[in-house]
Parts: sequence; structure tokens; C-alpha cells
Amino acid sequence: MRNLITVAFVLIAATTFAQKKIKLQVAYQPDHSYSLENKNIMTMLMDAQVDDATKEQLKSQGMVFPIKMDMDQDIVVSVKTGQFNDKKEVPIVLEYSKYETKQKMGEKELPSESNTLTGMKISGWADSKGKFRFEDVQGEGVTPEVKKLMITMVDQMGAQIAFPDKPLKVGDEFTQEIPFDMPVQGGVALKMIIKTVYKLTSFDADNAFFDTVITMTMDLSVEKGSMTAEGSGKGKMVFDIKKSFMSTNDSTMDMLMKMNMGVMSMDIKATTQSKMVVKHP
Repeated sequence: MRNLITVAFVLIAATTFAQKKIKLQVAYQPDHSYSLENKNIMTMLMDAQVDDATKEQLKSQGMVFPIKMDMDQDIVVSVKTGQFNDKKEVPIVLEYSKYETKQKMGEKELPSESNTLTGMKISGWADSKGKFRFEDVQGEGVTPEVKKLMITMVDQMGAQIAFPDKPLKVGDEFTQEIPFDMPVQGGVALKMIIKTVYKLTSFDADNAFFDTVITMTMDLSVEKGSMTAEGSGKGKMVFDIKKSFMSTNDSTMDMLMKMNMGVMSMDIKATTQSKMVVKHP
């Protein structure tokens, strides 16, 4: 009898836990500071499909295919908010306080170049669901074209994480799809779609834990060439329930790219490991 009572108690407890749900929502706190620290490590293997004459010409210039390229990127975005307005929006300023990239082709270190995003400030508003509405971009070298591009990109991005309006239980999934349509030189647009499927694996009083599955496509056509890419990957995301904000996001993405440039066709295989940590200094 005691064993039966124990089994019944365990089943009831398990059923009760399985029925627990949680409603999540990204929200920027007023008068608060965030530091979004992002590290990307990419390895690319590039192989060119060219005729023998072009191959010999490239070889004489020191380019022997396939070429391995490594990139190490550190990005820090500082975010500051102010007080709520009458629409329950908070003023928000994003600043790229660090944007460093180290590259190596084969065994050769490539010279580092300054990135125009370093020091750039984007200001606007964030609503109660964490969606941005940016109005101004300031920084060295910010032209009207750059300003328009940055505001358009952020507007297309939407919220940091678009949680569903309904509560989630362990095992539930939801999908966020972000289309990018970014103009480049010559009136050409780079089209990209990033889709992320989030699956809630567990949660407690402090954090919600998710597995993620990511897919993406990219397409760019210009007068003398084109580039297409597709990729997929997996990761894990931790959401800070008390701060209503993501705390960590790790992912690994594999991509296949195809570039056609005149007489040269290039196949690129790339693997990117990304890690984002959010701090509250």
C-alpha cells in the first residue's frame, strides 16, 4: 500500500509540474544600463572554380585554392534607457562601444581596419514589448544613407525575441522569422531571411531555458555577379525572467555560399560560433 501511495504521489506531482506555464516578454527597464557582449568565431574554406590560365595567374599572386580564412570578432553594444513616456515607451540609446575584427588568411595575419560602427549611437524608443522605434543615428562618418540604412535594419529586426502572447509550458515551441532587405551600392538589395525556432526546455523562478534551431538564406545579385547562401545551426538561449531580458545566447551555424564574379565561381563553406552575454553594469 505504501508503494502505491508513493507512486500516486509522484505521478500527481509530475502531472502538476507538467501543467505549469510561464508567460515571457522582453521589456526594457527604465533608467537602466545594459551591456551586450557578442563574440563571433568564423572559419571559412574558399575554393574557386576557374580555368587553368586564371588559376595560374592567381597562383602567381600568392592565391592557392582552397584558401582557409579565420575571423575573430568582438562586439560590445552599450544600451541606456530613460523614463517612461505617456505611451509606456522608454527612450533608448544604443552605442557600439567596441567593434574589433581579427582576420587570418592561411597562416598570414591580415591588417586590422577600423570599423565605422565603433562609436556610432542610435537613439529612439522601445515599447512595452521590446520593439524598437529609432529616430536618429550619430557618429563619425554617418551619412544620410548610413542613417537611413541603420534605421531600416533595426525597424526590420523588430523585437529582440518575439515571444507569443500566450503562456508557455515545457516542450512548447514558437518561431520568429526576420526578413532583411538591405540596400547596397548601385541600388541593389541584399535579401536575407533568418528563422529561429525556440523550444522551452525548463524554467525556474529566475530563468527560462530554450533550445534553438536556426535557418537562414541570403541572396545578392549585381551587374557582374551574384552571391547566394544558406545555413542552419543550433543553440541555447537563457532568458532572465526577473529582468525580462535575455542573459545568454550561444549558437553554432554552418553555411554554404556561392559567389559568381565574372569568370570566377567560388564555393565557400563557413562555420560560425557565436556567444552573446548580457550584463547589467
